Amino acid sequence: MHAVNGLNLEQPKPSEPKSRPAVPTKITEAETRRALQRSGYLMEYRVEVLLRRRGWYIEANSAYEDSDTQKSREIDIYAIIGRPVGTGPKDRLFSSVLVECVNNPQPIAFITKNPYIREWAVDDIKGVFDPEEVFVEGSTEPINVGHLLKIASYHHYCRGRLASQFCSFNYKSDKKEWMAWHDEVHFNAFSTLVKALEYRFTQFELLPGIYINWEFINPVVVVQGDILDVRCAGGKVGFRKTEHMKFRRTVIWKGEERSYMIDVVTERALPRFVAMLEKELKQSAFRVKRHVEIIKATLRINQAKGRKAKAKKSR
Repeated sequence: MHAVNGLNLEQPKPSEPKSRPAVPTKITEAETRRALQRSGYLMEYRVEVLLRRRGWYIEANSAYEDSDTQKSREIDIYAIIGRPVGTGPKDRLFSSVLVECVNNPQPIAFITKNPYIREWAVDDIKGVFDPEEVFVEGSTEPINVGHLLKIASYHHYCRGRLASQFCSFNYKSDKKEWMAWHDEVHFNAFSTLVKALEYRFTQFELLPGIYINWEFINPVVVVQGDILDVRCAGGKVGFRKTEHMKFRRTVIWKGEERSYMIDVVTERALPRFVAMLEKELKQSAFRVKRHVEIIKATLRINQAKGRKAKAKKSR
């Protein structure tokens, strides 16, 4: 302590460095188990096992090219199953799933609504279809094959409510309250599925032929936690837990607006969801068989056009 002009001033003490908690050098067995259970890795394995047992062919950690960065990325699971149409040994329909697995500690809430026209969802059914359109006797305009099969009468995209908005929840310690927010993990899962789907379209080379060889492609997010169906009416907000939600995402792709329907399913409900996809595939095969002459006639026309175009190009 020093005296200055009769005042006693205390010399400030040097500040002591704050002690930091020691970082463990090795994870324990219990901590390993808890860390794995919080992640999505074990869920990926369980989803893979379920699909394989039901006869689906599996590609785990399937690669795709990110359209934004042109770098190779991975999607958790690509799986496909086939079914004969019954019109010839080479006529087959396929259903495939692109799956991202998410362990969501907090619920994912989807603000849902009834679509204005359910048949619009037919255009959101993605896949590779040859032909995409057919000519029906008495019609001057081509008809989309989805409308030919009257697919809106049995496809799940055309039933029930859907959502175009979602959020999760995060606790703000400074405000001491829960806040609705966009979790980056969930957003990235939806974005990944769209990019992986569009990449698959670039891998198909259309070779005009006379065989029916269609693939319905279903983007799916499988979650380990809860899903909330949020409904707003008359200024009131209500919600309930659900096992399956249809999320419609719209993006600008190569200068044009495109919409994608993404199924969000809890792991608990996944067996029922997969059974539903298999049932839809069976129904589609039945209806393709009913209209096989129209479809085959269009295939023969397209094949003839392809040959003419090839001959003209070689001249």
